[in-house]
Amino acid sequence: MKSLFSLLTALLLLALGAFAQETASTNAPAPAAPPTPSAVAPPAPPATAPETEEPVERAMPIPRMPLPAAPAGVVSQEFIAHRFFESKIDSGGWGWVRLPNEGWSRGRWVALRETPGVAVAPWRYKGGDKGDDQNYEYRLRGYIAPYQVYDPHTDEMLDVFVLEKIEQVLGPAKPLGLRPGPKTRRHQLVPAPQHEHSV
Repeated sequence: MKSLFSLLTALLLLALGAFAQETASTNAPAPAAPPTPSAVAPPAPPATAPETEEPVERAMPIPRMPLPAAPAGVVSQEFIAHRFFESKIDSGGWGWVRLPNEGWSRGRWVALRETPGVAVAPWRYKGGDKGDDQNYEYRLRGYIAPYQVYDPHTDEMLDVFVLEKIEQVLGPAKPLGLRPGPKTRRHQLVPAPQHEHSV
C-alpha cells in the first residue's frame, strides 16, 4: 500500500511538472523576427540645442515728463529762434534766440533744454537728423535759464533756453551771418581728426 501511494505521488508530481512546463512554453512570447531592411528605422539625428528666438528690440515709449518749473522771478515769454547746427564740431549749441521786438544783434547763442514727451527740438518731430532744420526759424515759448551748461565739445559755458512749446514753424530763412557760439568764443574751433579704421 505504501509503495502504491509512493508510486501515485511520483506520477502526480511528474504530471504536474509536465503540465507546468507545457503552460510556460505556450505563455512565453514568440522570439522576435529579425528586422527586414525596409523596417529598419533611420538613425536618429544628433541631438541639437533648442533654438532660442532672437530678442526683438522694441522702441520704448518716451515717458511724458513734467515741464521744469520756472525759477522765481523768471517769466515764460515768446522768442524768435534761428536754428544753426555746427556740423564740424557737433557742439551743444542749438542756435540763437531773441525777443520779437529785438534784432539779431541782441540774439543769444543757446543750448536747448528739452522735456521728453512734451517739448523737444523741432528736428525730432520730423524724425530726421539734427542738422535737417539748418537755418530754419521758429516762434518758441520758454525762458532763458538762470544757469549755464558746460559744452565739452567746445570747452565753453552756454546759456540755456528752456523750451516749453513750439508756437510756430516760420520756415527756412537766410543765414544770419553771425559767428556761432557764445560771445566769449575767442578762437576758431578745429574739429578733432577722424581716424580711419582698417577693415
